[in-house]
Amino acid sequence: MQAVDRTLLFVLAFLSMLAVTPLWAESSERTGGATVLAIVQATPQTATNVINTDHTVTGTATDSISGNPLVGYDMTFNVLTGPNTGATGGGLTDVNGQVTFTYTGSGGVGDDSIEVCVSFAPPARTGRPALGLPLDCDTVAKTWIDPTPTATATAIPTATAIAATTTPTPTPVPSPTTTPAQLPVTGSGDGGSSLPWVILGISAFTALTLAAGATVLKRAR
Repeated sequence: MQAVDRTLLFVLAFLSMLAVTPLWAESSERTGGATVLAIVQATPQTATNVINTDHTVTGTATDSISGNPLVGYDMTFNVLTGPNTGATGGGLTDVNGQVTFTYTGSGGVGDDSIEVCVSFAPPARTGRPALGLPLDCDTVAKTWIDPTPTATATAIPTATAIAATTTPTPTPVPSPTTTPAQLPVTGSGDGGSSLPWVILGISAFTALTLAAGATVLKRAR
């Protein structure tokens, strides 16, 4: 039983050596014998865009020791989670160690998680089988939102000037003047008054009446 366990451990160790040797050999070949420890930095780290627009991520690969850009390395972009999961892109790093990736946020609102990894160039470039193991990865976030509704301007009604209406003051109506009734005046044709003659007639009549009364009394005695 112990012999089997030792054999199994030996086989596993041997396979590990086979897996690691090409990676280190290729790294040594590309850097003149030095081991490469790559660092990938993706920008922007966070961003917010309206849905159905484009978003661009730039990955930069550098040597962690010298700080020099890694030229001709394979860089991949993968949207791991979010409304646009499955979007991918990539290419070989340029003289600045950079690759850009642009995709359209057509999956709706939400947050995308984008992974950017750098590895050795693919087999077609190096002539060696690739292990598919990245040297380094970075992850950035992207938020997709609905477009903001455009505010509709509400027309403010213009104040209409209202002409002042002047109400005419009613003209006071004069109260009718009451004229006292005039007693008819009887007079001569020349306009003189007849009142003295009336009084004179009454006096004469009274005197005659008194005289007649006195005569009657005397006869009676």
